[in-house]
Amino acid sequence: RVDASAALGRVRMFVASSAQLRPLLERAAPQPPSSLLLDIGSGAGTVTHALASALGLSDGSRVTALESSAPLRRELGRRW
Repeated sequence: RVDASAALGRVRMFVASSAQLRPLLERAAPQPPSSLLLDIGSGAGTVTHALASALGLSDGSRVTALESSAPLRRELGRRW
């Protein structure tokens, strides 16, 4: 179901809303440059991107995002 929905552009799965994440990200302590981000089940990477930006990892060089759905992996690849 996820693959079919993703192919049609109808997937919107979020663990937390932007409004819920914003205060957490604003309070996130700056991380040293050696920090890594691992997102398992990253979907299209929307939350991954927000977290990476908040942690100063927005260039993607220290970010690993894993997704089992092929259509969502393609979208993830386009984003990064």
